[in-house]
Amino acid sequence: MSTVTKQPRKAEKAEEKAPATVFEPSILAFACNWCSYAGADLAGVSRLQYPPNVKLIRVMCSGRVSPIFVLEAFKKGADGVIITGCHIGDCHYQDGNVKAETMFKKLAEVLRVLGVEPERLRLEWISASEGQRFATIMTEFTEKVRKLGPLLSPEQIKAQETGPAESSDLKELVRETGVYQCIECGKCTGGCLMARFNPQVSPRLAMKNFFVSYFSHKQPLKLLSMDEVWYCLTCETCHYHCPAGVDFAKFIVWLRSEAIKLGKTGTPTHGGVMHAMMEFQALGLKQNRLDWVDSSAQVDEKSDTMYYVGCLPYFEPIFTETGAHPLAMARNTLKILNALGIKPSVYEGEVCCGHDLYWTGNIEGFKKLAALNLENIQKTGVKRIIFSCPECFYTYKILYPQFFKTVEVETVHMMQLLDEKIKKGELKLGRLEGKFTFQDPCRLGRLLAIYDEPRRVLKSVKGLDLQCMEEIRKESICCGSTHWVSCSSYTKQLQKYRLGQAVDTGASTLLTACPKCQIHLSCAAKDLKTKMKIQDYTEIIVQAMEQA
Repeated sequence: MSTVTKQPRKAEKAEEKAPATVFEPSILAFACNWCSYAGADLAGVSRLQYPPNVKLIRVMCSGRVSPIFVLEAFKKGADGVIITGCHIGDCHYQDGNVKAETMFKKLAEVLRVLGVEPERLRLEWISASEGQRFATIMTEFTEKVRKLGPLLSPEQIKAQETGPAESSDLKELVRETGVYQCIECGKCTGGCLMARFNPQVSPRLAMKNFFVSYFSHKQPLKLLSMDEVWYCLTCETCHYHCPAGVDFAKFIVWLRSEAIKLGKTGTPTHGGVMHAMMEFQALGLKQNRLDWVDSSAQVDEKSDTMYYVGCLPYFEPIFTETGAHPLAMARNTLKILNALGIKPSVYEGEVCCGHDLYWTGNIEGFKKLAALNLENIQKTGVKRIIFSCPECFYTYKILYPQFFKTVEVETVHMMQLLDEKIKKGELKLGRLEGKFTFQDPCRLGRLLAIYDEPRRVLKSVKGLDLQCMEEIRKESICCGSTHWVSCSSYTKQLQKYRLGQAVDTGASTLLTACPKCQIHLSCAAKDLKTKMKIQDYTEIIVQAMEQA
């Protein structure tokens, strides 16, 4: 009996394996007009082959490549970015390539913390005669990035797209801010810190101009295209002085959000890199934000107390040249917490609190970051969060509940914790001689009324002579540009004026309790070449602990 081999049915046939798709990276190359772009041109006319993945952008000088260009390129789907320019010493603008090199080092560190592999960003010097070198470098770079794979998934890129934002109810906003209660006494303008130096600034007139424009033309285009919307520091000094209780800062945030919908923004400081870095954190890449934690620091992933670090790991590489060291605040905070017997968790998945995006009117960007942070809190199950940054503290404590049903968790600023522990005798501080003065941060002071705790903490250090500046507490002067927008000659005058008040106390050191106060006042001190030392208060506490 013959056997018949049964043929498999179609459905049972093994599927033929489709050839694996080779990943083709998207490469963006910035080339200086005089050298590297000419080198690219030479490679072209010489018929030298390099991958078509490379999209070339000609710039006049490599020094004109702003960090924001690179961050935006990565956000929009570039898998690798290469900056090319003249060899050092050959720049047509003397030192443009030296500036590019300085910028590159800072940006590389920021990207590393953000979770972007260092190999995805490259800096090369290529002359006009080096066509072969241009082709070789582009080929090598493309191959390296191809091996790394895509930086962002299509979903991550698409998630950045936002539809038209909903307009807020103007009537509701008017009710909440009380702008119609304005009695035109002018006290807001008289108290406004920016109005002292910029005669164009007037909170009262800004509101009046808006309503005249709105009700005359049914659209606030005139005001929203003007700088006066962005001059406001949102320091809330006007709110403090207003006898009618008008919340001008909240109204300004709404105006800015409306301006953004019309495609109008203020002038971002540092080329917009700060805001782009914050938006980048919302993309969900695995960050490298805990490298600053010393091996001697005691942290516990299972602790029910979290130390929220915020953007200090990003501030450090960008602002070190000002003399400020934001990460010292984080390291000192951990030392103090450990001395108090607290081993907090530090969470690598945390993202920016969104403070600056909120105050510049980017409400959607703020909400994305807030949602991620609240999700992280729920995931970790912490019961208490300790903050060293007043802006992060204010954002979690006041802003988050306005937009979300927040997780039940205790929020504490380090100044509050220190005040409590020192009162109970749980932290011993030694003697530290010197004459100091203290800068009240806007968010900790005017917005949260935490004035006494910092002074009690500092006065508990034996030998510390705390001198008061002329304007303190509710009258305290803002350090300027609280949300990385519209840093100008006016804000610089403001900072120098504040430093002058500090010098007049006879103190040798100005103590800050906010990373931005330290950064801005250190920058102004560098310009003034003053001997006034700018220090974060945690440095003094750690020194006093060591003397106990």
